[in-house]
Amino acid sequence: MKKLGRGMKRRSKTPVIDNNCTVCRREIERERYQSLSPEDRHAKIAAAVASNRARRERQNQQYRRAQLATYRANTIVATANGHNYNNTEIHEVDIIPFRMWMLGMIRQTDGGVAGIARQLDLDEAQVRRIANGYYWDDDRFTCQPTPVLRVRITTVDEWGILLGHPGLFGELYPWED
Repeated sequence: MKKLGRGMKRRSKTPVIDNNCTVCRREIERERYQSLSPEDRHAKIAAAVASNRARRERQNQQYRRAQLATYRANTIVATANGHNYNNTEIHEVDIIPFRMWMLGMIRQTDGGVAGIARQLDLDEAQVRRIANGYYWDDDRFTCQPTPVLRVRITTVDEWGILLGHPGLFGELYPWED
């Protein structure tokens, strides 16, 4: 006999006809809900709210990923045509406005740097490098940290899209347009 997966039900050999109409089923559910204790009702509501919140977050994440894919496709087309951001010489900008915005996002997020890294689908060390403003360069064999002075325009745009702020580059760097 084949073992069923978790949460799967075995199908009956004869088709099952539902003997309750929709109106009757709603009435039965209403009576069952009314018979619950206040604690059980609260637990049921809390579970529904948590499920709704998780579903909404999944949908937002999918939307952000779609925005990012569109952005990347447009960037590739713009670069191939030689018209990247209306100025082909600018590929990086000063990190200070982006870093200050990033620190604000880290303070607002419950998970801190780890939560931001999960949203960006990156390693936590990469996000921490931007947040700290420096990194330790293993190639130089020195005890001094290397400051992060510039950030790529594409990084600003991509991180903004993934964190729910499309058009972030225009907000942080209005003089670069």
